[in-house]
Amino acid sequence: MSRSTKACVVPSVLILLALAFAGASAAAKARKAPKHAAPAPVQTGARVLPDELGFEEIVFVKRKPYSSDHYYTDINNGTSADRFLPENGIYVYNLRTGKQRVVVTAARMPGGRGFIGKISLSFDARKVLFDFREHPGAGFRIWEVGVDGQGLRQVLQPPADEAAKIARFGRPWHTDDVHPNYLPGGKIIFSSTRSEHTVLCGGSAGLVAPTLHRMDADGTNVEPLSSSPVSEFCPLVLANGRVMYHRWEYIDKGARVAKTIWTMLPDGSRPQELYGVADDTTTVYMYPQPLPAHDGR
Repeated sequence: MSRSTKACVVPSVLILLALAFAGASAAAKARKAPKHAAPAPVQTGARVLPDELGFEEIVFVKRKPYSSDHYYTDINNGTSADRFLPENGIYVYNLRTGKQRVVVTAARMPGGRGFIGKISLSFDARKVLFDFREHPGAGFRIWEVGVDGQGLRQVLQPPADEAAKIARFGRPWHTDDVHPNYLPGGKIIFSSTRSEHTVLCGGSAGLVAPTLHRMDADGTNVEPLSSSPVSEFCPLVLANGRVMYHRWEYIDKGARVAKTIWTMLPDGSRPQELYGVADDTTTVYMYPQPLPAHDGR
């Protein structure tokens, strides 16, 4: 991940196909080969050089995948107990040396183990936002750490009335704050179940439909950016300053094809569909990313 990517680099691919025929014996072997044999592995050649990319380090998350029974249920049943490991963490891979180093692992987090979901690199590439879940009974919380591993802090606390709501709604309900992303000007955008909405096609799922929110860098002045009755996920800032995100859209669509890509201004105004509303065949679009060096694409 890099905020300074200036070029799209496609590694050259060299595929060598060697076909040999040596009489009847080879022909007999060929006749016995499966009709749809698996293709040979593709040789990628030399790795991409940092000088070609304009940066030499990549920030990434290392963990087991989500265990969700639906793509949108990561926050309530996507983290089974075996996902909470001390070694789950954020790492940096150096393209020049081929080595990786630890930024932070769950061993340093509350409880000494946990699940780290999504990350976002700051515009100056010095800090990382991430959502973290301590154990299956806890909600996701937003944290920040420097890429050097320093300055680890919890950005956003649960709502002040969290305990009262848990007593009212019952377990396993809890508030979840996920998918944080830096905004120009210092604020942070994220998706949260603080709106207390349910999934329209599954009321039994509880109040687990997240919508987009915004807050100051210190976790104060939390405000919803929409009053959408449907789920909104994975916001990120495009080169043109708009926020791209994933949203459910039920109008003239069935429940299985309601997941589309939208954009809005960072203050939540002027939401508009970017792609997918007219598509009645694709089940879901999720976690869209802009192409480097292709503004607005």
